[in-house]
Formats: sequence, structure tokens, C-alpha cells
Amino acid sequence: MAQTLLAIFNTSDEALTATRVLQREGVTGIELMSAEPIHDWQPEESSKSHIGLFAILGAVIGAVLATFFMVWTSRRVDINTGGMPVVTSWAFGIIAFEVAMLTAILAALVCTIFEARLARGSAMQEYDEAVSDNKIVMAVKCKDENLFSTAEKLLSESGVEIKQKN
Repeated sequence: MAQTLLAIFNTSDEALTATRVLQREGVTGIELMSAEPIHDWQPEESSKSHIGLFAILGAVIGAVLATFFMVWTSRRVDINTGGMPVVTSWAFGIIAFEVAMLTAILAALVCTIFEARLARGSAMQEYDEAVSDNKIVMAVKCKDENLFSTAEKLLSESGVEIKQKN
């Protein structure tokens, strides 16, 4: 069973130092939470964002659907154009471009919501209110009892406030 240890730091430098010490000892599952970004810290399981790919796919899908619906609508509605073509690239190009940009923005927004985990149904379990008081909260999730005791010992030696959650 995984155990969670919360340590509350006053500054990001203290938290980064403790993180490096824990990582040197082989402790994994470390997550830092703060009200402001900590630029020197890289999460262990950080992954590359897919927002650009989603935006491009959204634009392509939007342009294809817009073109399909414009051509389909123009041919279904019996318009007398006086011998001119019903489907023209100049008139449809503007609309297809605008719909492509709209769907690119919407796809990027949806990807941002999912990558930032804003659509989760419940609050984070390893969260502490100290984050809102401009403190840094370190959550250490350990499945191994030895690593958990090592993390607890190292953090208690550094003199920070420790909370244990299961």
C-alpha cells in the first residue's frame, strides 16, 4: 500500500535542496506544489505537451469539415448563378480558413484543460492548504516501506513540518 508524506517548506530553495537529497537516496514519487511556479524543478514524470499537435489536427479537421459542408450546401440549394460556378475556391477559402482557426483554438483549449488536469472530478488527495499561504508543499508517495522511512527521516532532520497521509 502506498503511503504519502507531506512536507511543508517556507522557500523554494529549501524544497529543491530536500528534493535533491531525497532523489540521491533513491526516493521517487516526489511532487512539489506551490502558488507560484518553481522554475528549477522538473517533475519526474513530466511529459511533452501535445497542444501544438491538437491545434494542427483541429485546424485540418475544421477546414475539411467546413469545405465539405459549404460544397454540400451549395449543391443542395438550387441557386441560379448565371453560369458562374457554384463552388468557388476564393469565396470558400475565407470561410474554411476562419473555421480552421476556430477549431484549432478550441482543440488547443480542450487539450490544455486535459493536460492541466482541470477536468478531474475531485480535489487532489495530496494537497495541503499551506500552498495558499505561499508555502511549498512536497508530496512523497512511497510504495516501499524502506524508502518511506528514509524520506521521513531525511525530512525530519531538515526541520520542516511533516504530515503523514495514507
